[in-house]
Amino acid sequence: MTKTLGIIVAFSGVFITVAPNLGSELNLENEENYLLGDVMVLVSGCFLGLRVVVTKLLIQSIHPYRLLVWYLTLSLPAYAVLSLLFETDKPFAISLASSAALLYQGGVIAGYCFLAWTAILERYSASKLVVLFLLRRYRVYCLVIYFWEMT
Repeated sequence: MTKTLGIIVAFSGVFITVAPNLGSELNLENEENYLLGDVMVLVSGCFLGLRVVVTKLLIQSIHPYRLLVWYLTLSLPAYAVLSLLFETDKPFAISLASSAALLYQGGVIAGYCFLAWTAILERYSASKLVVLFLLRRYRVYCLVIYFWEMT
């Protein structure tokens, strides 16, 4: 029952978010075009769900550290190619501060969160955890609205 309720809440949240933009045309030159961003977020969410399922399956036969190395080995070159394709007109400068920040965010924070997430996935069902993450997002939205109205 809770899984069904979680799925209904998730899809209703997606519909509420995307519904106002369904009537708009997909025009890449239009700055007011939100449909492209909505589609990108939806695809990103689907890939995140796929990663959770694949991680749950793989951690049963592979140690989490080895899985982290494989994820990084496969994803970092893809991110580099996508960055070169989509960010060609942006200025690019490497500094000590930006390199340290990237190393900290990508290595320390993402690595720790990935290992913590795989440890939790080893113990609990992925479908039960997803409902908790969905509810966390709604709490954050409510807090944002609350603080927005206070200012």
